[in-house]
Amino acid sequence: MAIVEMKKAISQKSLDLRTRLIACLVFVAFEVYHTNTRSAVAQIENMSALIEAQIRRQNIYTSTHDTIDTELLQSFRDLEIQNLVNNTFGRELTQRDLLDSRQSIKRQLPQEFASLHQARTMFHVIIHRQMHWQNTCKHEWPWWATAETVGLFHVQRDPPSNDVTTTEEWCAERDRRFEEYNAWWNAFQPLLLKARISGDVQEFRRAEIVKCTYLSTYLALMTRMYSPWESWYGQTARIREVLDLVKRLLLQASDTGFSVEMHLLVPLMIVAKMFRHRKMRREAIDLMFAYPRREGLWDGVLVAKSLQWVAKIEEEGMDDEAEYVEYFLATDLSYDTVIDSVTRTAKLVAPLRLRSDPTKVVRRETHVTW
Repeated sequence: MAIVEMKKAISQKSLDLRTRLIACLVFVAFEVYHTNTRSAVAQIENMSALIEAQIRRQNIYTSTHDTIDTELLQSFRDLEIQNLVNNTFGRELTQRDLLDSRQSIKRQLPQEFASLHQARTMFHVIIHRQMHWQNTCKHEWPWWATAETVGLFHVQRDPPSNDVTTTEEWCAERDRRFEEYNAWWNAFQPLLLKARISGDVQEFRRAEIVKCTYLSTYLALMTRMYSPWESWYGQTARIREVLDLVKRLLLQASDTGFSVEMHLLVPLMIVAKMFRHRKMRREAIDLMFAYPRREGLWDGVLVAKSLQWVAKIEEEGMDDEAEYVEYFLATDLSYDTVIDSVTRTAKLVAPLRLRSDPTKVVRRETHVTW
């Protein structure tokens, strides 16, 4: 009843923007707590529309009336990144999104961040632009998993040209992305060192969570930018670093395991979903089971069960000594997957290439509860 009355109130144009945005945040918190992903995303979209409308008004009028709090913008940025990562009910990109995705903030990065808040805010901007750019460059992701390359035992380092982006333009933009990430990391390291020697346990933990987000995001970026030979098979040391860091942070965790923000679950998902190092993928999935967390749009136990099944079907018929799953046999859940958050049941569906003939695809499905 309270939520219904709040929704009626925020539909009134006379209500101030700040109150309407806070109400949206409350709705998102309720929806993600109940694993209602579609409803949570709808509220994120509402926030986006409210903020976009305010930005347009401020561009037209010079008035500072209804200026949006920094904390609210930060919360919105985190939620929108979750929506982009989840990529299930993504919204259409606005003209502002398209323009921002091509801009670089490398020159805006300081030599050293003054606070964790500043570092995290700037990193969210980089991730946000990165994911919008991936959606506008018109290359399939990853390009080496397209029909033209399936079954090949070696793929080219860079994607082919298309109607929108030449290979040269794309590679130049890719290099700028990595330079931006490296510039952020250089500005963050002094802050991380200060947090380590400060003696403030909670501050150091917060800094390590930001570090974990950076390391896992950088890994995810590589799988989209290079061939599997460079980005997938060659990142064993980085994957190990992320897993060790997440494991330490989980051992030290004193929270309830629920958060509207992304912290430790997404790094484990990146390791288990984007990299097919068999031993470390199992380790990441085991950590999800051992420390059941619900962060943002994801339920850790459901994610763990889904990835456990994907690993099982990918590894069918593999030699026990093989370290990685072959890149051309990698799969993911399809859009036919159905999740019922009320009954806590899911029908998982995935297309699987045959090991004997990778050009042929079969449909696999199973049912799980959590």
